[in-house]
This record gives sequence, C-alpha cells and structure tokens, in this order.
Amino acid sequence: MLSKQVSFVLISYNQKKFICEAVNSAFSQDYPSLEIIISDDCSTDGTYEILKDIVSNYKGNHRVILRQTDRNLGVLPHVIDAANCANGELIVLAAGDDISKPERTRKLAIAWQATAAWGLYSRYDQIDENNVILGVAERPECLLRTDHRIRQYFFSQDGVVDIVHGATSAYDKRVFLVMKDFCVDNILSEDGALSLVINLLKEKIEFVDDSLVFYRSHQGAISNGRNVQTNFTIANIEDGVLKSARYALSNMCRAQFILNFESAMQNRMMRSLNNIEIYSDIELFEMASKWIHSTFRERLVFLFTCRNKYYFNWTLQRLLGYRFFVMSKYLIRKVQQFIKNKHCNIQFLH
Repeated sequence: MLSKQVSFVLISYNQKKFICEAVNSAFSQDYPSLEIIISDDCSTDGTYEILKDIVSNYKGNHRVILRQTDRNLGVLPHVIDAANCANGELIVLAAGDDISKPERTRKLAIAWQATAAWGLYSRYDQIDENNVILGVAERPECLLRTDHRIRQYFFSQDGVVDIVHGATSAYDKRVFLVMKDFCVDNILSEDGALSLVINLLKEKIEFVDDSLVFYRSHQGAISNGRNVQTNFTIANIEDGVLKSARYALSNMCRAQFILNFESAMQNRMMRSLNNIEIYSDIELFEMASKWIHSTFRERLVFLFTCRNKYYFNWTLQRLLGYRFFVMSKYLIRKVQQFIKNKHCNIQFLH
C-alpha cells in the first residue's frame, strides 16, 4: 500500500543540455500524488530559464515546485537544503543529467516501507551524452570493495558497512534533518557523507535489485565524467589537476564532518569510528588539496612521513607534481589502448 508522502527532488546545476530529459522523466513517475521539487543551484548556463519554461507548461497530476538557491551552495549543501524543503517522508534524489525510469519512485517506496531503511539505491543502465547505452543493469563494483575508504572509518567487527550509490539513491528524510545544522561546505558528492551518517547511526541501507535509472557519463559530470575520453591538451591537463585538488579537499571535509557529527550526537547510540583512519585521511587529503602549490621539498617530507603503504604510493606517483602525473597517466593509457587495438586487429586477421 503506497500511502506515504514521497518527494522526488531533482538537483540541477549547469545542465542545460540534459535537463529537459531529466525533468520529463520526473514528470513520468507512476507514483500517485507525488511531490516533485526541482531545485537549481544558481546555474550560469541558462538551465534555470529552461526549467521555468518546462514547469510552466506542465499539465500533469503531480505537484511541482521549482526553486533556486540564493547563491551557489555546492552539491551536498544544495541537496540538504532542497530535501529539507520537501514534505515527503522519503526523498528520491535525481540529477539534472540523468533519466529516471517511470517505476523508479514506486519501487523505491515499496522497498523503503518494507525495510524501514534510511538509505536505498538500485541498479542502473549507463548511457553517454547521446543516450547510447553503454551498460545494462550495472551496480558500482567500487562500492562493494572491502577496502573502500568509507568502510575503513568503522571497525569491521561491529558489522557490515553499506554504501549508497548517489545516482540511484533515495533517503528517509530523517537523514537530512539530523544533518541540516552541520557545515558540509566543499563536499562534492552527497552519497559518501550520507552513507557515513546512516552507518554511524546504525540505520539500514537497502539495495533494490532493479535497474531504475539511466546514469549518464559525460565530461561535465561531477562524479561520472572522469573516465570519459578527452583530447590531450594543456587545458585538459590543467582541468584534471584542479579536479584532483577539489576532490582531495572534498574528501578532507567529509572526514572532518563525520568527526564533528559524531561529537555532536553523543545522545544517540552509534557505531564506533576508527579515528586513526579518519585522521590519517584528513592529513593525506589536506596535503593533496595543496599539492598544486607545494614545493618538491614539501612533497619529499610528506613522502618520508607517510603512515602507511597507500599514502606512500600515492605520494611517490605524484612526487614530480600533478601535471606530470596526469600527463604520464594519459600517455600510459594511450599506449595500453594502442596495444589492445593492435592485438584485436591481429586476432581479426587470423
């Protein structure tokens, strides 16, 4: 029985090329009496103007609210801000460059009511910027790895640590209510921070074994564009360098956030945090975020004071700087691709 109020919250920022498909997929949801909130984070490319036109012409049965932030908040602050404006007890999140299948909200709501989970996610079909399907019914393997950094923030003997996949996610609104007064600036992705909170509070994360989203891979994507092929130019190298620094800062802020959150929530029963791992990450990512401007001497000092093998290898690879590292990685990939193509051609001839 689908009796609970659910809100479908679509988050947009500079996604004018894909926003129409994303919004139309929100309108196509087959969940009854759905509240749809479309929230724009002060786009500068005309996305909000497109949204105003789409919403003004909507004639369907869903309740649609269009809003825009007063200033650019960034991903996680924007998600929390939009979710806390919603009336639903379940928040289904969608990005302005992805496409949700019509049954998505309904199937997530059924799983949520059956399990009382605070976080849910599903499989997805991968598409490119032209809607060409790259993969069907996929599940992000990286989130299942035992050595995922989020899992290292907890002690394995305390139980399983589940991680939400942001592009296919939905959350019990209580997650956002407990987070709304915390500083989450500079955190680029919401799913890692929300997964940490749900696990810390000993709440459940549920996987829905259906493909419910067309997850888009394109160069401008925040979290799904790093593997897209680009031309080898100085501008792209510089862009890669800046992205690496932003991700390092994001990871540092996320690690600091969960420490602050735990300290403020002492009145609740919580899992124990592995503070050694968290402080190690703060140390590493603080240095990584400043790597662009660091001197060779500072890098050497950090290399020989690293606490574990992972940090040592990370530092050694980037000892000559991010630019050299990005260029080297690109050239290695091109050589690997050349060898692979040549091998395929030889097999074809035989």
